[in-house]
Amino acid sequence: MGNNLATVGDWIELKAGVPKNMEVVASEITGGVYCSLLCVEVKGKKYPKNPVLLGPTLPIFKTEELDHSLADLIHRDLIPGDASVTNGPVFRDYTPKSVAASLPEPQAEESPQMPAGNEMRLWERGDGKAMEAKFVVFIGDKAVFETPNGKKVKVPVSEISAEDRACISLSNPPEFEIDFTKNSRQIPPPPVSPFNESAIQRPLRIFDYTFGARIRQKTAREYPHRLKMEYFAFGEEVEGNAWVYLDRCSAEFTLSDENKRTFDFKGKPVRIQSQATRDSAPMRGTKYGGFVVTLTDERGAVIDYKASHEFLYEHLKKITSLPVNAYFNRDGERVVPTRAQAGHMREKQKMTYTPQDFRFTAKGNTVYVIGMQKPGSGEEAVIESLSSDQLGGTIQSVEVVGGAADIVWTQNDRGLVLTPKLGGLPGPCYCIKITM
Repeated sequence: MGNNLATVGDWIELKAGVPKNMEVVASEITGGVYCSLLCVEVKGKKYPKNPVLLGPTLPIFKTEELDHSLADLIHRDLIPGDASVTNGPVFRDYTPKSVAASLPEPQAEESPQMPAGNEMRLWERGDGKAMEAKFVVFIGDKAVFETPNGKKVKVPVSEISAEDRACISLSNPPEFEIDFTKNSRQIPPPPVSPFNESAIQRPLRIFDYTFGARIRQKTAREYPHRLKMEYFAFGEEVEGNAWVYLDRCSAEFTLSDENKRTFDFKGKPVRIQSQATRDSAPMRGTKYGGFVVTLTDERGAVIDYKASHEFLYEHLKKITSLPVNAYFNRDGERVVPTRAQAGHMREKQKMTYTPQDFRFTAKGNTVYVIGMQKPGSGEEAVIESLSSDQLGGTIQSVEVVGGAADIVWTQNDRGLVLTPKLGGLPGPCYCIKITM
């Protein structure tokens, strides 16, 4: 069946409304990467043949139609031709209750509608008089306006109505410094099965990322309005071109003297991982990709933002209409994950490593790190799990084991950054000794 061999059971006759007891037992012994498929075949129906083993591509067994997100999750690691996810019968002879149908439609939140402060309009003065003008700038305790004939008029701020002062203040925010923050913690792989201790452990990278955002007002001018800061975190496929919507979090606040006109917040940890399904297969999964941070005022208008990639901000509305963990392309359109290939399931191709692939072992205050692919001269290799934030300590020394090569290193919030000196490192891989 598909790219694999399957055990075929007996034919089962099903009748509508007649219960049928069913028990499925799945078992494996060696640990590590494991998967199984339960498929169905309707007697007499013809199915497309898989091009690898020429077996039928049967539909998976299901009791519900799959939503887009669940289908993506299955397709991510399902080799084309192994099984069909979206076709085939649904084994359910009842109509599920529709909870959504009984709930009222969500109402869109309406932001307060306030007139813009930088356009030609009527302004009310404290003495009840009005003038048609456009606000230009504050100079000291005066507001400068421009009349329809181009004349500049200075008016003491105290003579402008309270409503119009609030309008001008809201429409002319100060300058801000916005930053996106991320901390990562590498999770050790699960323990080796006692039944298979001699097996080669397939490469596996697991990281817990905690994302956040912070803001600092760059000027001392008072801005007493409520702000909303929201971050959006995204991942990239390790092998493929699709992006992944990872996380979204927001907070509301007012910058003031009490908080030194700064604010920051963090979300909950988000786990991402990549692995190889075979020792010689390339890594598949997700890695951190980028971010967008937006700053919104009381009217719901975005007054500032910061983005790692402009296309993420340009298509933010489309991307954030998708559910978290959805895959999308650089146009912000939903796509399916890049499919695994049949060769990924075989031990025939050579494993390709990058300078960011490491293996670890530790004894006391010493950590030995094996780099699976040496970086070129002047090229960086970053061990994220040894960052100053995540390690909770300072690295005392870093030296190359078994060679005269030297290496430049620094520990910062990115991780332990390694840069070989002229002459490079010995061999295709290398080992370094780290003293804590």
